[in-house]
Amino acid sequence: MEKRYGFVVNERNARPVSGATVLVHDYGTTVESSLFEDPDGVTAIGNPVTTDENRYYEYYAADGRYTETITGADDAIAIVDITLGASVIAIATIGTLTVTGTSTLG
Repeated sequence: MEKRYGFVVNERNARPVSGATVLVHDYGTTVESSLFEDPDGVTAIGNPVTTDENRYYEYYAADGRYTETITGADDAIAIVDITLGASVIAIATIGTLTVTGTSTLG
């Protein structure tokens, strides 16, 4: 189980994108991944998660490969391929969203 967190920013004006949705799928499938709020995987949370007023989101998920589809204002979409289980930094820019995220060993 590993914590994944990130920030979503509007590429045009560098402002935080609060209320962006982060939908997590098992890599290469349409199966929504199981997400948790704790490192022990006891308390499940909804999928997708939503960025807060500071553009921040977080969740825990089992080690493995995932795809995050992040949708913000004006239907801008960023698709990020991530692997949990090793420290990873992912940066993706698509449309008007920039997503910077980090996974940390639990």
